[in-house]
Amino acid sequence: MPGPRAEGIGLAGEADAPATLPRHVAAAVGLAPPRMQNDSLESLAAAYEASLPGKVGSLANLAQKIEAGELSFAEQSKSLLRRLHKLKGQAGMLGYPLLGQIAGWLHDLLRPSMAHLDAVAPLQSDINRVLRIGTAAIALLAERKLRGNGGTTGTRIHQQLGSFADDLRKRIDMAIAAAETQQRAARDQHAVRRAEITADQWTLHGLVYRGDQPKS
Repeated sequence: MPGPRAEGIGLAGEADAPATLPRHVAAAVGLAPPRMQNDSLESLAAAYEASLPGKVGSLANLAQKIEAGELSFAEQSKSLLRRLHKLKGQAGMLGYPLLGQIAGWLHDLLRPSMAHLDAVAPLQSDINRVLRIGTAAIALLAERKLRGNGGTTGTRIHQQLGSFADDLRKRIDMAIAAAETQQRAARDQHAVRRAEITADQWTLHGLVYRGDQPKS
């Protein structure tokens, strides 16, 4: 069954696939026992690569359901972040640097958004959209085994998705900065008001202590 569609991304042009990097795969997936035979590393590389389409396919389906409103972004964001973080660290070791780069883009969009849900609320539909398109692109690369830079398809993905992700990250940063500025202004105003109340209390205390009466 084909994975989720990467909207707006061309599908033609297979990459020239360089050899997988078996000597580094064990370290990438957290399994690096000493003196492992090369054939074992080759088997590990093959097994991981075979499982990759299923893993990223489930990630793409999750993002698709979030955009459709079937799942909550706030509730699923931690799971998304954890899986993207793992994927971006492993993909390069398996010879999929573009796949890892896309996972990194999505990870770097998701992390500040999670921490400032209210500030990025006006951008939530765009965040959901880029998550859906980005994870669908990752699924496409894995399904077609487009290693290296992904060839023609990879170039299109890098240009289109990269530009969108970069623009959205700037807008997220601006929204967070504006929200933090408003929060600081509110705190400063509250502090000034408390200082005024304290000053009034001390003034009144001084008048009473001296036996003076405040003028009407």
